[in-house]
Amino acid sequence: MAIVDELRNIFVLTNKIEDKNFSCVHEKAGHFVLVIFQSPVLFSYDAVNYFPVRKNSVILYSPQQLQAYKSNDSYFLNSFLILDADYVFFNQFHFPLNKPFSLSQKAIDEAIVILDGVSFIRNTDYFPEKRAQVPSILRNLFEKIDQAYSSSSDSKISLLYALKENILNDPVGTTVSSLALKAGYSKSYFCKLYRQHFGISPGKERQNQIVRLIREYLESTDYSLETIAELCGISSLPFLIKIFKRSEGLTPHQYRLQKAQKGSPSKKPNSQFPGRQDPDA
Repeated sequence: MAIVDELRNIFVLTNKIEDKNFSCVHEKAGHFVLVIFQSPVLFSYDAVNYFPVRKNSVILYSPQQLQAYKSNDSYFLNSFLILDADYVFFNQFHFPLNKPFSLSQKAIDEAIVILDGVSFIRNTDYFPEKRAQVPSILRNLFEKIDQAYSSSSDSKISLLYALKENILNDPVGTTVSSLALKAGYSKSYFCKLYRQHFGISPGKERQNQIVRLIREYLESTDYSLETIAELCGISSLPFLIKIFKRSEGLTPHQYRLQKAQKGSPSKKPNSQFPGRQDPDA
């Protein structure tokens, strides 16, 4: 798997001091650009709107991506690596492209040491005989970044939001156990992390979304409760009535009568989700 097409296209600059008015807005066709922000910066996707990015953040730009960042401080430090690479090489990693993410001080220090080594090989008389080592050195760099990212809070938060979307988009076809498996955690640890971040357990989140589906069917169709239970993946009608009344304070029949006073239901549902699973509590 090729990392570098032409080693002469490698450019490394570590611990570069930029003045407070520095900004970088350019497109580097054909090159990936790794930037390590060693000081807090103001980052932008459009060179107009800027938001703060913490010290020890990293971004890997893909070719032809707009780059823009600056600082309000008196100066700040950046380290750079610019190289030719194949897109497929970066597909094996978990860290995102074109989006800043934070790493630990230890991970940043290790990355800069590696960049310094590449810079030494690139800019000294020993470069010709050391040339063959550069691809493996760069692979090691990105592997270390990936390992650090995978264990970082940024990675966990991104994963939790993605799994939350699974619940919101398909509560019937999604179980807490399947989400924990996707996350690579035990069910109990996954539930703990989810509750810590969102203030609700994933099982309760899922159940709330299934109750939302029940409301939609009651309001927009004349389906029987048995049919609604099947569409919502609930195998027990008493359980459907129980979770709905707990949430809404009314039985499904009472809720439908109340809503019917405002208009007649249609014959088609708003949503359909396959599967038959009781909601995880």
